[in-house]
Amino acid sequence: MSAPRSATVTAPPPRSPGRNVLSMVAGQVVARAVLLLAFLTAARAAGPNVFGQLNIALGVLTLLGLIADPGLHYAAQRTIAATPEMARQLVVKVSLVRLLLASVAVLGAVAAFFILRTPATRLTMLYAFTLLPSALALSWAYSGAERFGVLAGANVLNAAIYAGCVLLWVQTPEDVVFVPVGLLLANLGMVVLQYVLAPKAWLQPHAVAPNLGGWRLLREGLPFGLALLLSQMLVWIDSFLLMAMLGSHAVGIYHAAYRWILLALGLATYFPQALFPRMLRLGESHDGLLLLQQAVRLSVQLGVGAGLCLFALSPWLVTQAFGSEYEEAQSLLRILAMLIPLAMYNSLAIHHLNARRREKLTVWITSAVVACNALLNVVLILTIGIQGAAWALVLTEIASFALCSLALAKAGLDISESLLKSLVSLVLAGLLLWLLPYGPALRAGAALLAFFFMLLLTGELRRARWRAYRQAFWRTPSGG
Repeated sequence: MSAPRSATVTAPPPRSPGRNVLSMVAGQVVARAVLLLAFLTAARAAGPNVFGQLNIALGVLTLLGLIADPGLHYAAQRTIAATPEMARQLVVKVSLVRLLLASVAVLGAVAAFFILRTPATRLTMLYAFTLLPSALALSWAYSGAERFGVLAGANVLNAAIYAGCVLLWVQTPEDVVFVPVGLLLANLGMVVLQYVLAPKAWLQPHAVAPNLGGWRLLREGLPFGLALLLSQMLVWIDSFLLMAMLGSHAVGIYHAAYRWILLALGLATYFPQALFPRMLRLGESHDGLLLLQQAVRLSVQLGVGAGLCLFALSPWLVTQAFGSEYEEAQSLLRILAMLIPLAMYNSLAIHHLNARRREKLTVWITSAVVACNALLNVVLILTIGIQGAAWALVLTEIASFALCSLALAKAGLDISESLLKSLVSLVLAGLLLWLLPYGPALRAGAALLAFFFMLLLTGELRRARWRAYRQAFWRTPSGG
């Protein structure tokens, strides 16, 4: 890649939001599918007990990652999204600050292992070393500059290296120590590719502006970091409570279902991330609200379709993919499938509020949701066992949906009728599929048929709706 001709030509011309979404989501779906293959291999080799310990270590790694980057990447990404040429002034300093914070997190994990010396802390320590190359990754810069093609390619490479290492090295429960080693090599490969493809101006030390230090951005990003901490607690608190109350075997069973949900929730995470730079630039304008409105409608329909497919195929996805030891996870997958459209809506709403610089509101919403989830988990796990964790997460997403809807209503967004029809269709179709005495193949066909009728019911197949989607997603903006 040739160097930019001048200091002002550091970003490509703005692309349509639809192209950004396709690049980001396609890369993430492929990457998560490859990662799922790695987890299937690890789960079959390790068994539910060790697989549960592996997932607990991953949960702790996620929290350590917030020590390594407590919102700094969000603040830097937002700065680049607003002013793309600032990337050349931020990359070096932000990367150095992230590397320093990651080193602190790694030292904490090493100290915990030598104090406790448990299998879980050993896996956590090994996973912690993956934070060092992650700190040098430029995903935040590529995202802010809307270079989602490079970002998608790097994510796929990362997943391919990770899965390859797991497939080659993990054959027995004792081999799970190689899983974090594979992630370390995968992160190194991703970082190397990102630096090879990065514009040369990004990596020039003399381009660093003294008044744009990483520490100032760190302070600016702390509200993001708090929101991220709360959102990750929402993802992992059920696993931690299951570990404390029922043991690692229950965690392993739970994650045999939850891994499929995470594959679908790649859409919930990266669909709004791909739109975040454009939402930031459009702000509260008419085009900004139009983009959000159409994005919410589309994401909910995709979520309903994914939920129906997972619901219908749950017997095959669990017993055939993970093995008969995980048969109990079938009912969990059916329950968790209901949360996918809600999670996609909630993620998009939170990103929109952050783009409008309402981080305090998102922190309050997420705090209330996490508290609700913790309470529901304790009560329901004690009452009905492992299924209680799944129902707690679904009920929590419903509470989050209500809070996010109130926040968006103040922004002038009204999609309640369409969204309500979609969710009612999902519940009715789910009940029908639950009662069908047929195999997974016929259930999958019934799910697709139910999805088609849902699109008819909500008016998504009308020509006017497609014109609205095209105007919102495929119109190339005239300026940044």
